[in-house]
Amino acid sequence: MKLNNWHFLKMLFLSLFVFLYNLNSFTQTNDSLKISGTYNESFINFLQEIGESYHFQSFYQSGWFTNINVKDKFNNVLLSDILRDLLSETQYKFYIIDPNIIVFLKKEDVFKILSKSSFQSTISDNTIQLIGSIEDIGKIKKPELNGTVIDGKSGEAIIGATIIAQNTGFGSTSNVNGKYALKLTPGIFNLIISSIGYEPKNIQIKIMGNGKLDFELFEHSIKIDEVVVSSKKEDNNVRGNQMSLVEMDRKLIKQLPSLFGEKDFIKSMTMMPGVTSIGEFGSGINVRGGSNDQNLFLIEGSPILNSSHVFGLISSINSDAINSVELYKGFIPQNFGERISSVMDIHMRPGDFKKPHISGGIGLIDGRFTIESPILKDKASILIGIRSSYSDWLLKKLPDLDLQKSSAGFYDANIFLTINPNYKNKISVFGYVSSDKFKYSSLIKYSYSNYLASITYDRLYSNRFNSKFIIASSNYTMDKDNNEIIHEHSKINSGIKYNSLKTNFNYTINQSNLINFGTQVIHYSNNSGIQTPTDTSILPYKKLNNEQAIELALFIGDKYDFTENLSIQGGLRISGYAYLGPYQITTYQNGIPRSENSITGIRNYKTGIINKYYNLEPRISSKLMLTKFSSLKISYSQNVQYLNQISYTSISSPDDVWKLSSPYILPVKSRQYAIGYFRNFRNNTIESSIECYYKTLTNLVDYKNGTIISMNSFMEAYLINAKGKNYGLEFFFKKTSGSWDGWISYTYSRSLKNTTSSVSEEQIKDNKVYSSTFDRPHDLTLNILYHYSKRVRLAANYNYYTGRPVTLPEQSFRIDGQNYVQYSDRNKYRLPDYKRLDLSISIDETLYHKMKWKGSWTLSVINVFSNENIFSVIYGQSILSKMLIIDHPLPTLTYNFIF
Repeated sequence: MKLNNWHFLKMLFLSLFVFLYNLNSFTQTNDSLKISGTYNESFINFLQEIGESYHFQSFYQSGWFTNINVKDKFNNVLLSDILRDLLSETQYKFYIIDPNIIVFLKKEDVFKILSKSSFQSTISDNTIQLIGSIEDIGKIKKPELNGTVIDGKSGEAIIGATIIAQNTGFGSTSNVNGKYALKLTPGIFNLIISSIGYEPKNIQIKIMGNGKLDFELFEHSIKIDEVVVSSKKEDNNVRGNQMSLVEMDRKLIKQLPSLFGEKDFIKSMTMMPGVTSIGEFGSGINVRGGSNDQNLFLIEGSPILNSSHVFGLISSINSDAINSVELYKGFIPQNFGERISSVMDIHMRPGDFKKPHISGGIGLIDGRFTIESPILKDKASILIGIRSSYSDWLLKKLPDLDLQKSSAGFYDANIFLTINPNYKNKISVFGYVSSDKFKYSSLIKYSYSNYLASITYDRLYSNRFNSKFIIASSNYTMDKDNNEIIHEHSKINSGIKYNSLKTNFNYTINQSNLINFGTQVIHYSNNSGIQTPTDTSILPYKKLNNEQAIELALFIGDKYDFTENLSIQGGLRISGYAYLGPYQITTYQNGIPRSENSITGIRNYKTGIINKYYNLEPRISSKLMLTKFSSLKISYSQNVQYLNQISYTSISSPDDVWKLSSPYILPVKSRQYAIGYFRNFRNNTIESSIECYYKTLTNLVDYKNGTIISMNSFMEAYLINAKGKNYGLEFFFKKTSGSWDGWISYTYSRSLKNTTSSVSEEQIKDNKVYSSTFDRPHDLTLNILYHYSKRVRLAANYNYYTGRPVTLPEQSFRIDGQNYVQYSDRNKYRLPDYKRLDLSISIDETLYHKMKWKGSWTLSVINVFSNENIFSVIYGQSILSKMLIIDHPLPTLTYNFIF
């Protein structure tokens, strides 16, 4: 075999020679290989012919042996004797390494390399990398090459990097831990390693047996495109099987529009079609007409049950610590359950495995500090992040008088420990704590906390089979001091605990067929509420029954590519749920609506199962490539939710009541159908999509008019079942490259409900259809970015959406000295439409790698046109008052640093 680059040959085989020579395992002759036949040809043709006949390879530099010919007849002559005679008068020597390999070297190079005393195991990109050992040749038909793809600057794992053996059709992709595995036949290959945003890398290898090879990739020396939807292949939106998916990675999060000086990836999701929020103070998100509690927010496998600080001002998750985010808003893979609207899977970024870093930022309402460091270089790292607020001054600037008298503060901290003992194993330990304190005027004081922890063990058994085990825990607690009414001052404490064990396995049958299966066990424990009165209060001490339940799930799914253009992805999740004792179940008279007047008694359950539910949750999707740049996707999914949050309004607050499914509260079920057309233009630099969805919901929890939610001992008597239908059409158009980029998102959608009871007391609006609190027909987002240079960019973000439905008083009257108010039908009116324009300019950190301290600035102006966007309407003293959060331009300045 001729090698066109002598440097390849020399470094590989001379080093190999020294290695074998030092081990005394190298031989210059091999008496087992004998040649027979008549030859009259050049020496090069002779080597090629006998190589094919006797199954060995020759390595030499192109241009050698031009004057050597073979004219002879051999009968069982040793190959070593033939070569020795032919080369005796030349400057070349030969070495037979096993019967399969012959190496030719210049004599002068042999003497040079023999003077070296050690074998160089690290080879540059311009040499051939040897994989396996000589003894492996012929023993392993398809040796396995595996390793990790990492960021050469930070040492972090690169997800979705491709490793391709050029001109072979063989390849692999790095998983969430940066691990890859690739099986090849023995021989020499050119590997191409690439990932979006990184310079591709070419490496030549000679694979003889199993081995490990890690790759470092470095970022492009050009600006990073501001794209929010995809961090994988540039045409992943068209060719990917998954639809109704929003993805972000660390680079994209960094370039998100700034709100209150924060890169808030949860709120930035509301700029995507089908995802909305209530407003500046809207907690969480609403996906395709669903409520906030219908979304599952997972951080390293652990759910966070209150995802916001300061009643939704900013998200409770520090974006500086996030590596990647996936939001499934339609077809939810079978390995996720628990909620019916969406799943947001959030992954922490590991600390730097090579050297320590400190980074942080000072914004409008908080300060952030992150430290990361290797514990054992290339094996273990740690990342610790702390964030704390100083937001009271901001409340003084808001137009609402009660908010001006209020105070707010929070802190959160996270820790992420990553251990990579070897390429097949990874252990991650995650911890998180947050605390919020909020006092509304002098009336109500809230304090609430989140505690999260998880341990994840990833195991790579082979290039086809891997597993993930997750132990997760979440604990949400809330305390409320209520001083609204004289002589009724009290403190209310509630909370919910969640513990889970999940197993997840992936088996690749071939490149076209991937099977996923696993199990999950969840235990819920709900502190429904404890009311402790003050010394001057007339209220009694009151403790509601604690609830507990267990949820079990089995899941299996398959992704199969029939052809390059047609693929299908299907799965089944089987969930079982048991409501557990001890608990006291209130019994009611049959045949009449449940109420406190129809109570017949109490049934005590000490232990065991009180009642149980079983549900099948199938889901399926398919993709059909129409052209090279367009595809059609359809999906169907069925989901079940056993945990509900009951709230007076669309705005989630800390004292909303959590309730588990019970004999009286049925699991919420949804069925969603979706179809989408995806089309890219100009070599995938412009993306577009249209998605249409229709979703039906049953067993939705609603409440009777006049219901008091807080500390209600007979909550089930005031709750009623409703059904709903949500449908919509989502448009998305995005430009991903050039000096100007950005996207346009528009959604037309409806979210409607109606009750079905034949009893008037359990009807809303006489069972007629009414708008849910999250019904907003029109939603438009326009995001434009101009990259003035590699470091400076300008951004404009405009939002418009229909005002949300509200229930307002229509009449007031006085009877026996008491004031009474008659309210409208449920959600009969709407708030005015919402409009807001934000502008910002960002100056990123220097591009010089040698500078130790790097800083960046972001200056933004929120609500440039001074739109009065009504957050809520409050009725008091016989008048309606509008509540505004931001009614004038609000400038913010943020400084971030890293060293």
